[in-house]
Amino acid sequence: MRRSTFTSSIPALILLIGFALTAVFFESENTGRQAASAEIEAGNNEFVRAVMTDAERRLVSLSERLDAAALSIAAADADSLDAQVEATGLLDSDSIVDTICFPVGGGQFDCQTFNGRREAGAVPLRGLGLQVIERGDFAERLAFAGASPNSESVGVVLLIDRGLLDVELQRDIAMTVAVEGLPGGAIVTTPPVTAIERPGGAVLDRATGRLSTSRELTFLRHPVQLVVAAEPGQLLPETVSSTIWILIVGASLTLCTAGLGVVGGRALGQVMAERDLADAAREEAAQRFRTSFANAPIGVVEVSSDGRIVAVNPRFASQLGFTVEELDGLELLELVDGEDRNAARGRLQSLLDGEQIADQSERRYRSRNGAAVWVRESASVLDLGNGNVHVLIQAEDVSDERRARAELHRKALFDDLTGLPNRANLTARLNRAIESERTSDAVLAVMFVDLDKFKEVNDTLGHEAGDQLLIEVAERLRRVSRSTDTVARLGGDEFVVICEGLATEEDADACAARFADALNSPMRIGEVEVPVQASIGLVITPGDVTPDTVLRQADQAMYQAKTTGRNRLVKFDLHREEAVAPEPAKQISQAELIAAIEGDQFLVHYHPVFDAADTDRVVGVEALVRWEHPDRGILVPSEFLLAAEKAELLAAIDRLVVRQGLDALQEWVDTDPSAHDWFVSFNLGSATFLDRSFPAFVSERVEATGVAARQVVLERDEGGFMRQPPVAVLVTRELRDLGVRVAIDHFGAGGVSMSEVPALEFDLLKIDRSFVRSPSARQRSVLSALHQMADALDLVAMVEGVETAEELSAVRGAHIEMVQGFHLCRPMDADGVRMQYLRPAAPLPDGGGLDRDHALQ
Repeated sequence: MRRSTFTSSIPALILLIGFALTAVFFESENTGRQAASAEIEAGNNEFVRAVMTDAERRLVSLSERLDAAALSIAAADADSLDAQVEATGLLDSDSIVDTICFPVGGGQFDCQTFNGRREAGAVPLRGLGLQVIERGDFAERLAFAGASPNSESVGVVLLIDRGLLDVELQRDIAMTVAVEGLPGGAIVTTPPVTAIERPGGAVLDRATGRLSTSRELTFLRHPVQLVVAAEPGQLLPETVSSTIWILIVGASLTLCTAGLGVVGGRALGQVMAERDLADAAREEAAQRFRTSFANAPIGVVEVSSDGRIVAVNPRFASQLGFTVEELDGLELLELVDGEDRNAARGRLQSLLDGEQIADQSERRYRSRNGAAVWVRESASVLDLGNGNVHVLIQAEDVSDERRARAELHRKALFDDLTGLPNRANLTARLNRAIESERTSDAVLAVMFVDLDKFKEVNDTLGHEAGDQLLIEVAERLRRVSRSTDTVARLGGDEFVVICEGLATEEDADACAARFADALNSPMRIGEVEVPVQASIGLVITPGDVTPDTVLRQADQAMYQAKTTGRNRLVKFDLHREEAVAPEPAKQISQAELIAAIEGDQFLVHYHPVFDAADTDRVVGVEALVRWEHPDRGILVPSEFLLAAEKAELLAAIDRLVVRQGLDALQEWVDTDPSAHDWFVSFNLGSATFLDRSFPAFVSERVEATGVAARQVVLERDEGGFMRQPPVAVLVTRELRDLGVRVAIDHFGAGGVSMSEVPALEFDLLKIDRSFVRSPSARQRSVLSALHQMADALDLVAMVEGVETAEELSAVRGAHIEMVQGFHLCRPMDADGVRMQYLRPAAPLPDGGGLDRDHALQ
């Protein structure tokens, strides 16, 4: 009876055990599944947020770069416009900007594409800002119309390919990235009704499994919404629950007898296996998150509620020069720069207090060595439950980007050589100064400063010495200026000084005298003492003028100072503007120049060029113009070319020189056929390269004299190459198509960088004499490098201005092909060349002084 009772109680016992095990395993599995699901959800959210941070950085960086570039281009003057566009890189073939348009008046624009094509016409705009263009090839382009620095008018228009904008944002990102709210683009969409919001701003669409996040940003001053979305296949999969198996096992246990206990045991074993799988899935998800955290391309740091670092990845540590172990447990704010610390503390506390769930900012950290590290941060709240809140920060080092933006801003507003404000910056400051004067009783003084005989310093000591002189002049002017004064460099040897807040005109006179005195003493350039003289024009403004008027009046006063003896200060007379006109007897007039051209008063001297390896062998000559003035005798170019340029007669003088030079070469060939291997080079003004008829003139003279086109070399200085408008490029190409050679004069004096050389169209590299003056071992190495560069680009190299045997030795040691300078000979007239270097001889084979294949024969 007892045995039967015990036996009959076994099913009940098994039933109780089954219920108990079912409850235990169900609770355990449910807890594990929730934990795994939470970890996977957090990992997916972080994945999407990380991509959003990267996409946001790209969009903001792109917007700031385009905005800054538009400002710098709009501020550029006509002479430096092409160089400024080139410097921004906006017309590179991989840029999202495919066209830049400049207003040319009357609602018309001059547009340039990245492939060099230009076109003109109306560009329909609705004003400043971001908009859509609908015209011809510009249809569907986004247009950013930026204002001129000194007005509210359109200064430049950047036409942006919307498709390339998408590529720029998504180039390394697999998931969808979109900019909504652009003009003419997608309407900002609202989340679907099946969407639920997750912590950190992410939204999950339960119907599609699509996880997305969005942020409101500004692109080119236009509000947009950046959207990042991941499809289910790009996310970690949800853990599969084994609850059904547990219920089946529980039901089986309730129905089984003792004989079925073995089967029940097997089912329980399967339950345990399922739990192990769930644990493995959780561990895999956690491991993937830890791996993503550790290997993230940007810095990631987790901060506890007391502001201390509880987790940090190697990228964040390396950005600051520390190891992960060194940062663990440190207070994050101790790493922030002192000036940014209070702001950073307030933002962090706002997150920890629940006032906001996410935050973005830029701030400076201090690295181990004390250097400033600019970081762009995206912070979000991590709610760990039970009131425990941490903050997760994603940090990207943007120090290089900040430096690049600062450099772009500096180049747009400051002079590279002296660091002074440039023309665009000066105009803006002068505008503000005039407006301030109108609302006060203060006196405003403006001085135009032009150095006297600066070209002679360049010609005798070299451009490097000229640059040192300009730097010293800038420093002297800056040294005597007040905090409210502005000292700017317009370009070349021209400076402008603005003195604000003066009480009387006598104060203005005293201020001008102070600046004049600062320049009235010699300066030491290397071992040479250089006398400094400056012609200064002073204007005391009445308060109702424009910046252009003030600068014109100051320029007129300066010109009077220059033409009435130089090295003096002349005050502009507002009531007798004609009083500043230069004295006719002291200046070179346009009438004199015209008479000189018509009367053949210009003559040409020739400076021979030699084979550097054999200085007994002439390979060419350089034509140098002189003016045989009827009253003043022989004048050198520095005494009349400026007047000729202002009178727009420089191109006519260039033609006279070319004509005489080719006639002389023809006579030399007739005397000695070996001159058939010579070339004759002409240093031309910029105006000549803007003359579309000049190539036809050269072709006609080459045909008339019978010389070969390869014997003609046309020289331009570095500045001419870097500031040439499109018509100059066209003229240069037409000349080279004739077979004429083009040379860069004074190469290395500061106008062209090495990276720009391959893109320029020329054949001869005339290296500035500053590279051989008192040659050191380093200078000799630079000469060799210049020769190697020329050789790699199939150019002929030449050094000008060689004056000693030591300098000639340096040229030969660098294996440079040609040399010129006073050490070998001085310039002479055509008869002197014929008598000293030519003799009748049998004709030689046609070689060509500039053909590398003929080894300078």
